[in-house]
Amino acid sequence: MVYTRRMAAPDLTEDLPFRHYTLKHRLVAWISMHLFDTATYTVRHGLLKGMKRKGGLGWVPALFSPGIMTAEHQFWCGLNLSGMTVYDVGAFHGLLTLFFASQAKAVVCFEPNTQNHKRLTENLMLNAIKNVEVRKVGVGSRH
Repeated sequence: MVYTRRMAAPDLTEDLPFRHYTLKHRLVAWISMHLFDTATYTVRHGLLKGMKRKGGLGWVPALFSPGIMTAEHQFWCGLNLSGMTVYDVGAFHGLLTLFFASQAKAVVCFEPNTQNHKRLTENLMLNAIKNVEVRKVGVGSRH
């Protein structure tokens, strides 16, 4: 890329992982990535109840607030997605993608990050999901 006076250099710090997280969130992310990244388990609560997932700490919230539905959970559960195609932009590990796939006719998801893309496809394969198209590209207002 060639920079001109009119074009500012990109802010390289924005791509550093967890830079914007609090210390508590960075600690939880570290624990998740280093201690539970290879664990595969069946989700026992929330939107993905009964589905398989690799990595993450999805089982932790149930320890602290069993049976409580967050406002976000209520929102997703209240959507009628039957017969629709859902676009999941920034699919991360595919948690919402899995939920959308169980509710909608089809899902098209975008995840450019290599590690996240790999985990997304692993989670889809663990659940034998067939109605999802995964695109390894980013979607945004700039490049």
